[in-house]
Amino acid sequence: MAAWQPVFLDSELAHFGEHVNKMSEFNPAPVVQLEAVLAFVLVYLISSRSSQPTGSFGARTGAALGLATSATWSLANAATFKMWSLALTLGDVAWHTALGALMGWLVVWLWNRLAPKG
Repeated sequence: MAAWQPVFLDSELAHFGEHVNKMSEFNPAPVVQLEAVLAFVLVYLISSRSSQPTGSFGARTGAALGLATSATWSLANAATFKMWSLALTLGDVAWHTALGALMGWLVVWLWNRLAPKG
């Protein structure tokens, strides 16, 4: 298991047995596809709402997108699976909200570096 793979998830999801992959069996392809869709939506939201976005605007937009998408999945899982813990829900939502903020800031940073001036 790679050092970045949290053992916490294995212990939290162990209740689901063979229906959930262990972190060591993680398949990144669906996550890469999801992140590509979220990146497209993030660029669209930022570019359609501001012609000269700031890093703060990007971070807030990214945090809102991360919050909405992760809360949707985590709360649906909490409603569906008896063993889906509050700790897992809160941790997942917090992580993806923070990651969304970072990605929003990065989109604006790249935008301001790559966009033609004038």
